[in-house]
Amino acid sequence: MSGNPDTNPADANTICRACWNSDLLYSFRHSRWRVVSASMALILILAAILAPWIAPQDPTNVANLNLLNSFNPPLPLDGSDWAYPLGTDEQGRDVLSAIMFGSRISLVVGAAAVIFAVVVGVAVAWWRVTQAAWSMRC
Repeated sequence: MSGNPDTNPADANTICRACWNSDLLYSFRHSRWRVVSASMALILILAAILAPWIAPQDPTNVANLNLLNSFNPPLPLDGSDWAYPLGTDEQGRDVLSAIMFGSRISLVVGAAAVIFAVVVGVAVAWWRVTQAAWSMRC
């Protein structure tokens, strides 16, 4: 059995088992609140990303506006409609679809803020390190 030692399945299995049994993942898996919170966050992120395909209506499509459906209440209340589970707004747009499409914008803004912070932090750290190294040479 000759082959590349870097691709040995036994080594990969050992690494996966070691990661799965690490302190971080062990404490995560054994905390019900952490698992539920991570699952809910994953569901909300997936709903935001997949909004164009899973949203009941497109809130940006003007052709779908129907003022006769404005201010429909959410589902458990009288006068609600299964087509609009969270009700409608003043222009007859589905609130659930608006939330799903709006959360996409929130995710993009959050990701942009994180990327900006990382770039600025790395640039400032690099500048400080080079300044310190330069001052030590002089």
